[in-house]
Amino acid sequence: MKFQIIPLKEKEYIYYISPLSGSLIRTTESKVFNNILFCEKIQLALDKIENPFQIHSINPLLSEEACNRYNISVIKKTNQFHNTLLKLGNKRFFLSRIYASLSNPLFENTISAFDAISKISIQKDHRHELCFQRALLAAKTSKTFKNNGILFIGASFPSGKMHAWIMEGDVQPDRLDREWIMYRPLLAMYY
Repeated sequence: MKFQIIPLKEKEYIYYISPLSGSLIRTTESKVFNNILFCEKIQLALDKIENPFQIHSINPLLSEEACNRYNISVIKKTNQFHNTLLKLGNKRFFLSRIYASLSNPLFENTISAFDAISKISIQKDHRHELCFQRALLAAKTSKTFKNNGILFIGASFPSGKMHAWIMEGDVQPDRLDREWIMYRPLLAMYY
């Protein structure tokens, strides 16, 4: 996956997320980030994030039919990918990015990928702490992410708390993630 740093200038500091370590960085070196141009895909997603009322909402409730539509082999493979991402963890940010880049589309779209991921038991209890793994897994297993999706990692200021989410066109496809709106995107990952 490619990446794009999206720096934030706040007073004398510039904040960004390192694409190698996933760490939130604060610097005073502004010349590094002069004249950054974003590709059209990122710019459109950033415009939607800045104007969240333009984002199409999806039903926050998953239907019973949607819960049961995946066969056992797809669920097993999703769990294996998830377990690998958990083992890599946030400390191996770069390796997690590479692993997720090896796309293995199991789901027709990113909404379906998130629906299946939300059924993984550890995701039910810890989805807020595992948002990066959740978003990477959706990107890895969705057929539509490659063409339409962008995985964002952002921070909330002044706390510095970080969060990962996906935008796909004019939809935020994770029906269980409503906290993304509180974060300023600082890194984009896409194909």
